[in-house]
Amino acid sequence: MHAQNGMREQLVDCKIALRLYLRTPVSSLIAVVVLAVGIACVSALLSLYVDLVLKPFRGIQSPDELVTVASVDGSTMRFDLAEQMSQEVTSLEKVVSIFFRPNFPIGRDGERVTIEFAVRGFFDSIRPKLALGRGFEPGEHDRYAEPVVVISNRYWREHYAGRPSVLGETIELVGPQWSDGGAAPAEFRIVGVMAPGFRGMTHDDVDIWAPLERIVEFLEPGGYEKALAGLYVLNFGRLRPGATVATAAREIETRYDEYKKARNIPASSRIEVAKGVVRDIAVYRDAERQLRLFLAGSILLALVAAANTSLFLLARAPGRRRELAIRMSLGAPLTRLARQMLTEASLVVAAGALLGVLVSVWLASFVRSQAFLNGVTWSDVTLLDWRVLGLVALFLGTVTLLVSLAPILALEHVTLAPFTRLGAVRATLWQRLAGTVQIATAGVLGGAAIAFVWFLVPIVFGDPGYRTDNRYAVRFFSSAFLARLSGRTTPPPVESAAINAAHERELIEGLPGVSGVTLSALVPGWQQSLEKRQVPDPVDPSRGFTIVYAQIDSQFVGVMGLRLLRGRVPADDETGASLVNRTLARHLFGRDDVVGERLEISGAEQPSTEIVGVLEDLSFLHPASEVDPALFRILPPSPIVATGVIESSLKAAELQRQLQDRFDSGELQLGWADVVRPLGEIREDEIAPDRARGLLTLGTAILVVVLAAFGFYGIQHYLVNAARHEYAIRVSLGATPAALVRLVVRRGLVLGLPGLVLGAPLAFIAVAWLRDHFLSRQISPGAVTIGVVFGLTLLMLAASLGPAHLARRADPVAALRDD
Repeated sequence: MHAQNGMREQLVDCKIALRLYLRTPVSSLIAVVVLAVGIACVSALLSLYVDLVLKPFRGIQSPDELVTVASVDGSTMRFDLAEQMSQEVTSLEKVVSIFFRPNFPIGRDGERVTIEFAVRGFFDSIRPKLALGRGFEPGEHDRYAEPVVVISNRYWREHYAGRPSVLGETIELVGPQWSDGGAAPAEFRIVGVMAPGFRGMTHDDVDIWAPLERIVEFLEPGGYEKALAGLYVLNFGRLRPGATVATAAREIETRYDEYKKARNIPASSRIEVAKGVVRDIAVYRDAERQLRLFLAGSILLALVAAANTSLFLLARAPGRRRELAIRMSLGAPLTRLARQMLTEASLVVAAGALLGVLVSVWLASFVRSQAFLNGVTWSDVTLLDWRVLGLVALFLGTVTLLVSLAPILALEHVTLAPFTRLGAVRATLWQRLAGTVQIATAGVLGGAAIAFVWFLVPIVFGDPGYRTDNRYAVRFFSSAFLARLSGRTTPPPVESAAINAAHERELIEGLPGVSGVTLSALVPGWQQSLEKRQVPDPVDPSRGFTIVYAQIDSQFVGVMGLRLLRGRVPADDETGASLVNRTLARHLFGRDDVVGERLEISGAEQPSTEIVGVLEDLSFLHPASEVDPALFRILPPSPIVATGVIESSLKAAELQRQLQDRFDSGELQLGWADVVRPLGEIREDEIAPDRARGLLTLGTAILVVVLAAFGFYGIQHYLVNAARHEYAIRVSLGATPAALVRLVVRRGLVLGLPGLVLGAPLAFIAVAWLRDHFLSRQISPGAVTIGVVFGLTLLMLAASLGPAHLARRADPVAALRDD
C-alpha cells in the first residue's frame, strides 16, 4: 500500500512538472537542448575512452594481466634484445615477441594471407582462446621441428566450412621471394583453430599463426641466426602474481639502460610498458592523452549546462513562491516539496539524456574520424558496453543532483509574505557558486581556445619556409632492389648498386612538364626517420652533441625553395662540403656566418666536412616542432629506397605514369615510384590533427562562453527582477538611470569576481599543459591569461547590461501598486 501511494504521488509530481514546463515551452526546450549537448559530449567521449583504455582485449584468458612492452621511438624492438629481456625480467612471466606479415603467399591459387609469427610461450603466456585443437607445443618452436600452424576462426569457416576434421590437414606456405635461401614451399599442419573473439595481437583479421623460430628457418635457411636476431618485433607479456604495470616498467627501464650502454643504442631511446594489448604505443599514448583532454572539456561543458538548467529552474521561484507556500500551509512537508523539485529536475535531465545519448552515437563516430585519432585501433565503440552505461548513469545522477540542488535549497525561504519589500536582494549561495563555476570554466576553455588559435594561425596561414606549389614528393625503389624482390635468379647486389644522382635527375628533368628534381632524403612533413650523428660539443668537449645528418644533392635548396642565409650550395662532386642550419651554427659556433669552418662527424665515411653554406631553420617533422641542429651533406641516394621532390606542372597521376614508362623502358635506374604526392597535400595532412583539435576546442569554448554568458545574465536578471522594489525606492529618492546602471554592473562584477579569480590561474595552468603536449613553446601562458581576464571582464559587463537596462526603467508607482 505504501509503495502504491508513493507511485501515485510520483505520478502527481510528474504531472505538475509537465504542466509547468508546457507553460513555457521555448525556455523549457532550451534547457533540455543545453543539457543534451553536454550529455552527448560526455557520453560520446566516454564510449571512445572506454573502448581505447578500459575495455580488455578480446579472445584472451585474463586479459587484464597483459602488458605491452614497446620502444617509444619505434614500437618494435630487435628480437635478440627482446629475448634477452624475456630471460632477465622477473616481473613478467615472459616477453612474448610477435612478428606480423601481411600478404604472405600460400600455395592455393596465388592466395595471400595475413600471418603472425609467435615465439615460444605464446600460448602459455598470452593464452589466446581456442575453439578447436591446441596451440603450439614447446618443441614445435625448434628450428627443425615439424611445421605447424593455427588458423583463425574466420579462415576456418570461410575455407574449411567449419569442419572439425580440419585438424591434421595442411596449408602450403610459399614465402616471400627475397629470402636468401630461396625458400621452397612447405606443408604446415593445422593443429588448432582460434576462438571467434581472437583476431590477432598486432593486427585485426589475422589468418594464420606459426612458430616464429620455425618459420624463420623456413624463410632464411641459409642465414637463420642473422635473420632471427635482426627481426623487429612487437612484444607482450603477462604480469606475475603480485607484480604491477608500474613495477614491470621500472624493472624494464632499468635493464634497458644497461642494454643501451652495451649495444650502442641512442641515449634518447626509451622503453615503455602499457597495460593491455597496444599495437602502436606512440599512437595509443597520444590518443589517450587527447581523449582525456576532450573528456575533461566535455565534463566542464556539461557542468556549465547543468548549472544553467539549475538556474533556469531557480528563476521560476518568484512565480512559484505563492504555490509552494500554499502547499506548505496545507501541511506539505519540505521533504515532499523537495521531491517535487527533484522530479522536475529529473524530467529535464531525462529528456536531455534521451536526446543527448542519441546525438552521442553520431558524435562518437565524428570524433573517431578526426585526423588527430588517425591510426588508433578501435575494437567496438558502443554505448551499450556496461562500463560506458555505468559511467554515464553515474554522470547523469550527478547532473540530476546539481540541477535540483538550487530549487531545493530555495525551499527554505518559501513564505506567504510578499517576495520582498525591503532592501537589496542578494544572490544565494548556489547562484554565487553556479556563477563562479560558469565564469571559471569559460576562462579555462577560453584560454585553451585562444592558445590553439595562436598556435594554428601561423602554421595554417604562415609561410611554411619552403615551396609547395607544383612540387611532388616521390619515393622510388631502385631497380636492383626490385630485381631482388621479383625473385630473379641473379639479381645485382643491392649494396653495390650505386645511384648516379646527376644522371637520374637529367632523365627525370627531360620529362615533359618537369622543371626541377632533387633526390634528397628529406621531405618536409613526410613520415621519415632522421639519421642522427655525433659531433664534438664546444660547451662540453668530453661529450658528443647529437645532430641530424641528412643526405642532399646540389638541387635540394633550389627545388625546395629554401632560404640560404650564408655561403653557397655545394656541387654534386663536393662530397667533403656541407650545409648547416642556423640552429647548428649558433650552438656550435655562436654565430650565423660559419662558412669555412670544419666539423668532425662520428661514424661518417668521411668524418671531416667543410661548411660552405648556412640554411634558415626549418623543421622536417612538423611545422611547429623544435628545429634540430642539422647538417646536410652531398651523398648519393639510397640504393634501396630513394626519396625526392619533383617540380612539375603535371598532375600526380600523369607524373607517376611518365616515371613508370621511363623505368619500364630501362632508362631510369631509380625504379617504381610507389608514392607521388603534392607537397601541399602532405603539409595539409601534417597539420590536419592540429586543425581538428583546435576547431573542436574552439567550438567547445564558444559554446561554454555562450552558456556562461546566458547563465550569468540569468542570475543578474533574476536578482534585478527580485529587487524591483529596491530600485523603485532608489528612483523615488532621486537615483538617476545612469546610477542604477552603474549599481547593477558593479554588483555583477562583484558576483563574477570569484570566477575571474579562479578562472585566470586555471587558464594559465591549462595553457602551460597544452603547450607541453599539443602546442609549441612559443605560446605564452601569461599573455593568454591576460586575454582571458580581459575577455571574462567583457563577458560579465555584457551580461549585466540587459538587467541594468531593466533596473533603470524601474517605476515606483507600478512597484507600489503590485504590493
